Amino acid sequence: MSVTADAGAPTVLRKFDGDYSKIHAVEEDPRQAVHALKQDANVLVIGSAGGQEVVAALAAGSPDLYDIVQITMIDSWAGAAAGAYIFNENSLYTLDAIDDYLDHLKPGGILSMTRYLDFDEVLRLTNTMVVRMQQHGLSDAASRLVVIAEKQKSYHRATILLKNGIFTEDEIATIKALRETNHATLVYAPNTDPTEFDPSSPAHNVRLVINLPLMGEERDAVLATYPADISPTTDDRPYFFFTSHLRDVFNPPAHQHAARRLAMSILYSMLGLFSLLAVLTIFVPLQLHSGKDVRSAPNRLRFMAYFAMLGMGYMLVEISMIQRLTVFLGHPTTSFVLVLTTLLLSSGIGSYVSGRFPANRRSLMTLLGAVVAITLAYSLFLYEQFIDLMALPTAARFAL
Repeated sequence: MSVTADAGAPTVLRKFDGDYSKIHAVEEDPRQAVHALKQDANVLVIGSAGGQEVVAALAAGSPDLYDIVQITMIDSWAGAAAGAYIFNENSLYTLDAIDDYLDHLKPGGILSMTRYLDFDEVLRLTNTMVVRMQQHGLSDAASRLVVIAEKQKSYHRATILLKNGIFTEDEIATIKALRETNHATLVYAPNTDPTEFDPSSPAHNVRLVINLPLMGEERDAVLATYPADISPTTDDRPYFFFTSHLRDVFNPPAHQHAARRLAMSILYSMLGLFSLLAVLTIFVPLQLHSGKDVRSAPNRLRFMAYFAMLGMGYMLVEISMIQRLTVFLGHPTTSFVLVLTTLLLSSGIGSYVSGRFPANRRSLMTLLGAVVAITLAYSLFLYEQFIDLMALPTAARFAL
């Protein structure tokens, strides 16, 4: 049974009566290939959805939790109709996340991640893994990766297997044998000649990124000239689905999904439209106002510019705080409500008490010094400790 959430994110519920002998997930689905490599493994499934991965892991004899970490197509198409999908933040596919997954794998453990092959997602994720190994001084990245693609569909998916070690010949032979039963395509495996692909195909590009030297001008040149941005995302820039270059705002790559091709032009056009509306409904009326108080006010253009920048600065702080605190507080909606409430409340208090301070340079510098000191204390000491405070009860994290 197929279940669709967020108007475009399908998941599958398997018919299951408790008899694991009837489950042939590994043989039928290349996304479950990792379970053919490790029997009776400790498995962590991130994003269980309809339970396919859980059933496949249990059918392979996995009793508990981390010989395997598995993430299969975890994302949401919510907001796609408005073109906002490419700006959907996803911390599951960042360089920092890959670090965490590998830190929680046993020696010889395998990270299995499935994404779309056609929309540069597998390419970007593979590049992220390669960069991670480069940063950790591992020169054998090509021996730690296997990429296997499912039978061609309208939305072509591929699974990347990253091993905390080097793939053995027996493991590679097992992956090759699976192709006979699940009709998968071997995109890449160490010490083997994968199926040949057209140089313009996504699979060819995946192999190219893996085999390029980890560092040097050749790799930099290939990545710089590629039509999409496939650089690794990070927790501070978690926009995994945003692969368009600024130069392609109104001319996105033709192979991208329709929601992404429309997104850039829609959102930047809206930005221009609302900026124009702000000028027409705020600045023009104030400039043309017939009242003496408004027209004779000194430096009124400077005041209007000041309040415009104040509003813009407020939004920049608000948006960045919501994004940074989403994981710590547990949900984007919670972060939005709590951050906005705190900012509005503290801004109101600040506005109320500011009239009690004398309007001179000394008091202004004192206030600015206090703001700078608090900001530095937060940035240098508190923010970096949030990861260690996530085990606090919900109320305590809200209060903090």
